[in-house]
Order: sequence, then C-alpha cells, then structure tokens
Amino acid sequence: MRHRVKTKKLSRNKASREALLRSLMRALILSQSIITTSAKAKEVKKFAERLISVAKKSSVNSHRRVFQRLADKKVVKKFFSEIVPQLEDKTGGNIRLIKTGKRKGDGADMSLIEFILVEKKEEKKGKKKERMPRIRRKKPPKEKKKEEKTKKSEKK
Repeated sequence: MRHRVKTKKLSRNKASREALLRSLMRALILSQSIITTSAKAKEVKKFAERLISVAKKSSVNSHRRVFQRLADKKVVKKFFSEIVPQLEDKTGGNIRLIKTGKRKGDGADMSLIEFILVEKKEEKKGKKKERMPRIRRKKPPKEKKKEEKTKKSEKK
C-alpha cells in the first residue's frame, strides 16, 4: 500500500533525488523547456508548481525560499525577473507536459516539459478602440408570414 507516499523515489536516495530535481528545475528555468523521462518530468512539474506559487507572492521571504530550493543566484534572478511576471495572472497550470515517445536506447517514455508563458501586452495611452455596433436582422412583421402561408395553401 502507498499510504502517505507523496513522491516517487526515482531509484535514488533522498539527497540525490533532491539534487536531480534541483538540476532539472535549473535547466527548465534557463532554457524554458527540457526533454526528460516521463517519471522525472511529473516530479519536476510538482516541484515547479510549488515554487511558482511561492514566487508569486514576490516578497523577500519568497526569494529566500526559492533560493533555498534552487541554490543558484543567477537562476533565481532569472526566475523572478522573466518567468514569474508572465505567470502572475494564472491560478494554476503553469507547466505543460507533452509525451514525445520512447527513447531509442532503452525504450523509456520521454516527455517535453515547458512553461506556459503569456506575455503581457502594453496598454496604449489614448483613445480606446470603439466597438462596432451589433448588426441585428429585422424580423419580418407577423402579418406577412400569415399572408405567405395562405399563398402557399392556395397554390396546393
């Protein structure tokens, strides 16, 4: 039974598993998409979603907590300056997993993992664009419909 088991072990002890997730997350932040095995990708997705939700608060404490997990100033700086601002509006689903097939050597399932980034559009200063008025078709008067029905019945 798997009661209270939160993560997969990935055939590693705790220290090497944390190092693996940390290095995969660094690579994901730096290149914004990576290809890895499906099991690792699912674990990195959980790890990344938690980091993103912490980072959205954008406080000194959140910077420290993210740095504690990633342990690389350059990566943390890029994460907060480029990636988190594009993910602020979303409430979840910030990571996309795409299965790419099997690895040639050993047949392991491979996946592409990437951020779903939305670039913010700068608002133009000045007049707002006016909406086009809705075009509504006019309904024919009810009298004409009755006349048409009587004409059809007369033709038969």
